[in-house]
Amino acid sequence: MLINYKNIKIILLFWKIKMKDKINEQSIEAVKAGDLKRVDELIRNGAGIYVKTKSGETALHFAAKGGNQLIVESLLKKGLEVNARTEEDKTPIHYAAQKGCNHIIELLERYGANIHAVTIDNETALHFAAEGGHQDTVEFLLKKGFEVNAKTEEGETPIHYAAQDGHNHIIERLVDKGADINAVAEDGETAMHFAARGGQLHTVEFLKEKGLEVNLKNKRGEAPEDCAFLEGKADVVSFLNKFEVKTWAERIITELAINKDSVRNSRL
Repeated sequence: MLINYKNIKIILLFWKIKMKDKINEQSIEAVKAGDLKRVDELIRNGAGIYVKTKSGETALHFAAKGGNQLIVESLLKKGLEVNARTEEDKTPIHYAAQKGCNHIIELLERYGANIHAVTIDNETALHFAAEGGHQDTVEFLLKKGFEVNAKTEEGETPIHYAAQDGHNHIIERLVDKGADINAVAEDGETAMHFAARGGQLHTVEFLKEKGLEVNLKNKRGEAPEDCAFLEGKADVVSFLNKFEVKTWAERIITELAINKDSVRNSRL
């Protein structure tokens, strides 16, 4: 029986690649789990520390997100890029900010991270800290000179991000620091639209108390109640409906009724 050594070599090469991929995946999982001993063991066994996920995340992104200082520092000492960017241009700083890990932000900064890095959508670390509801991190970043009214490509400020996830305490703190609670994004939406769409009834109530307009329509002609209706946020719709705001749904129903009557009359 003849042995095709060329095919065997191809099979062995394929097996090595698969094993390498498996080890790399295990190293990422170990980083996520905060298991420094396992991370070091896998690296000694050939795991690639420079491996990236399909979206461009590195082990350092996951370590920053996990808040494990020992792993973050270990990876930095091994040469991982401190300003590594995902496909959306998110850096480890953004991941740390979203999880409220001030100690990681400081560590990354000591290793040369650009704390003011922005994503492809022009989001700052302050946007992510506000989104995560981390007041200590918001305070920390503001002391670092972050612009409290920083706008994304869509004109959204940290206030919008905090509102969508229902973080009233963050909104209050940002306002105390000079944020414009009435900021309007490029599509005409205020924090009220974001809170309504996110189903954050307590934030909708809070913003109304702060004087935000419940009738204001975005550039698509949608009021906050419409945004809540489209996302199925019944409690928000019910609350806003008390103020006799004519919703998008009601306008459509009215228009359909008018059109139906017009067609009927034309046939008489």
